Amino acid sequence: MVIAKRIRRESEKFLGVISNASASDIPALGKCLNFMDNLPLHILPEDHPVREVVPVIKRYIERLIFEEEKDIDFLVSCVEKFCFTDDYNEKNIRDILAGLALKNEPDWFSDMDTDVSSSPENTANGQDVTDEDQQIVCEFITESLDSIDALEFSLVAFEENPGDSDVINAIFRIFHTIKGVSGFLNLNEINSLSHSTENLLDEIRQGSIRVAKKVIDVIFESVDTLKRMILEIRDNIESGSPWTSSAISIKGIKHKIAAILQASGESDDMPIGEILVVKGIVKKEDLDEGLEIQKKNPGKKLGEILVENKKADAEAVSLAVKNQERERSQASNQVSSQVKIDTSKLDSLVDLTGELVIAQSMMRQYSQKYMDSDPQFYKFISQLSSSVSGIQKIAMNMRMVPIRSTFQKMVRVIRDLSKSSGKEIILQMTGEETEIDRNMVDALYEPMVHMIRNSADHGLELADERVAKGKTPYGTVFLRAFHKGGNIVIEIEDDGRGLNKGKITEKAVSKGLIQSSENMTDEQIYGLIFEPGFSTASSITDISGRGVGMDVVKQSIEKMKGHISIDSVEGMGCTFTMALPLTLGIIEGMVIRSGTEKYIIPTLSVLESFRPDKNDYKTSFERGEMLLVRNSLIPFVRLGSIFGTKSDIENPWDGIVIVIENKGRKIGLFVDDILGKDEFVIKSLGDVFRGIKGIAGGSIVADGRVALIMDVSGLFDKVFD
Repeated sequence: MVIAKRIRRESEKFLGVISNASASDIPALGKCLNFMDNLPLHILPEDHPVREVVPVIKRYIERLIFEEEKDIDFLVSCVEKFCFTDDYNEKNIRDILAGLALKNEPDWFSDMDTDVSSSPENTANGQDVTDEDQQIVCEFITESLDSIDALEFSLVAFEENPGDSDVINAIFRIFHTIKGVSGFLNLNEINSLSHSTENLLDEIRQGSIRVAKKVIDVIFESVDTLKRMILEIRDNIESGSPWTSSAISIKGIKHKIAAILQASGESDDMPIGEILVVKGIVKKEDLDEGLEIQKKNPGKKLGEILVENKKADAEAVSLAVKNQERERSQASNQVSSQVKIDTSKLDSLVDLTGELVIAQSMMRQYSQKYMDSDPQFYKFISQLSSSVSGIQKIAMNMRMVPIRSTFQKMVRVIRDLSKSSGKEIILQMTGEETEIDRNMVDALYEPMVHMIRNSADHGLELADERVAKGKTPYGTVFLRAFHKGGNIVIEIEDDGRGLNKGKITEKAVSKGLIQSSENMTDEQIYGLIFEPGFSTASSITDISGRGVGMDVVKQSIEKMKGHISIDSVEGMGCTFTMALPLTLGIIEGMVIRSGTEKYIIPTLSVLESFRPDKNDYKTSFERGEMLLVRNSLIPFVRLGSIFGTKSDIENPWDGIVIVIENKGRKIGLFVDDILGKDEFVIKSLGDVFRGIKGIAGGSIVADGRVALIMDVSGLFDKVFD
């Protein structure tokens, strides 16, 4: 009875709006559509017949807007029947639907029991789709996935601070936008789920539902389901399959949302003080004492009282405040003046800029004789060089995006890990504004997830164990990004138990990876965890322990022309450091010569170069040629012998040695000459030469010739295999 009265009340409001509109009054008709969108259908059971009327009325209004229909009075008469119907049963609903059935769409309501996915609104599934339609859908996919990535971060922020109206409004707007656009594109399942979630968020905004953990979990489940459906559409478009319907069921999640809406007002969430007790930050008696003090001093915050009375850790409170401030700041800075460009056009611009740089270098070298005799010509060439350099910087900067989006995804990862592991984990991020090549952003996600999972499962202890060691009951994972030496450095650090060298070496010996660790450095021992199938975990969990992942991490980082290192203090924590080039399109390298051939060595791997002393050159029957460098013997490698070229210099003390490093190992690379250092545009050598050990690609140097770019990791494999 209560539901029927509310339906009638809302219907009468709508009748008042539609009665004063005309078929040509577009703003008024738009207001009618908005009214229909905001009807409280969520209070009705899934099978309630009234739910079938609203989309039909909306469709009729849309036809009025597009001038496909002009008889608004006919719609008013149908709505009047709807308003003054005492019994909203299936027969009466059928009569109203039949009245709205359009002449050119007589089969719309012939089968009232069909699922929405087989409704006429979805008939595009079997029809030809125009290129324009597909382009609109592709834009919807891109926009929605970007919004969902930001949404996950905002949801975690809202869970930590449920009173932040700005955050919940931002979340609501994202679902509202997805609902509106998906409805326009006839993506009915996405429209239905986003509409249901929007209703839930609206009730939260209005204060009808208190924010509990189970409510946030349901919203996260909705986000995950929406993301899967949108990715499914993208895959179907790429494969040429029908894309307007989804094979992913939304009944379960919609049932959960409906249950929360029906039980609005009931919530099992806890006040902030009780949450502090559960997390082990304060004791129950200390909380009660703090609440009594707050009653006498209403202006004081509970956290401030607990810190002043030394009942809570000031660092934990300060960290929470900083996170909230940063989240608000990031939310306010999301809107900026941007122009979206097709990535293929951007890549073409970068390639052409690289060609321009090469042509400018060749021209500069060729015209050197003219510049010496004509100062004016020298001036022109210098201006050209400056302009080309500026264009190159701008083109490369267009490829750069803040790493924030990848970092924000880790917030969700930490939340899920905290829930599944039973550990309280705090994520502290710095350097989110650090820019990185857009092609590396997605590639970094999997390696970072693997390392963070290991930090949560292997590194961080349970609360009781941490307290016994004098640590805070909650563990902290630090995520940092910064520029250093022309590279981007990403650090993942935890304050857990650290790596156990004894366990690592014991496992490595048992697997036959090493004979003993007597002559191994700490870095070499830690590097053993990157071997395939290596794990020191005593049991397999849902998070980690199977020995897969860390070898994939190393391969992924090396594929991006970077390297990874580990630093650990047992009992204090562990730090993974990834050093990556700023861009995958250009590399900073040292040009060297061996015989008639030129090669480029990435400067990231070069430690030093020098002309060796005759007494530092050694030979050994077992180890071959060696070189004494800073009181340590390292392999002496002739570059010409590796690539089959003839060197101009035979004696080591007459040439130049370049010491390069990879994964803690060093070699002395013997070359004829060093020609200089510069930035080079990386060119692929094609499928024929793909996979050659020691070669990563090629580039055109100033004289117009091709120089091979060395793959240092592959070069070391050739030397030590």
